[in-house]
Amino acid sequence: MLIALVKKEENIVEYVLYMWQIEDILRANNMEISSIEKLVISQYNVEADTQLAIRDWYIDLISKMKDQGKVNKGHLFEIHEVIHELNFLHNTLLNLTKDKQYNALYEEAEPNINLLRKKSPETAMNIIETCLNGVYGVLILRLKKQAITPDTQAAVESISRLLALLALNYKQIKNEQ
Repeated sequence: MLIALVKKEENIVEYVLYMWQIEDILRANNMEISSIEKLVISQYNVEADTQLAIRDWYIDLISKMKDQGKVNKGHLFEIHEVIHELNFLHNTLLNLTKDKQYNALYEEAEPNINLLRKKSPETAMNIIETCLNGVYGVLILRLKKQAITPDTQAAVESISRLLALLALNYKQIKNEQ
């Protein structure tokens, strides 16, 4: 909860990736709060009331995942909304404002994004979701200590630079509101 709140304010892309990881942790623990308490919540060195708030946050996530049918796969609706906002901003930066820096990063990343789209079984994903899936996939490979080819590393780095600038633009817009 604490990490999620900070990430949501500071870097929306990191927030989405973090929430995907939390969803996977909940699934790996069969949506059982007792397991989450032992493995995750107990690791926080915080006051009892904060620990209780963190526990409640996890209980709420578990409830939402169950209610939304996301127990086995998929992502929470609220995370999809953020991804759609990011994709809208992506299209705005590319096509309306024609942001030169963003367009240059997109041109660099576009071949890698297209490769990811071809490899993805989910054809209805928007561009930003495709990018996030690629970055998350590499994150999972790293967590499993599996090898990442230099080509994959270079591809993810180009996509990560694009996502970093997108997150910065998102934060600037949110701070203006």
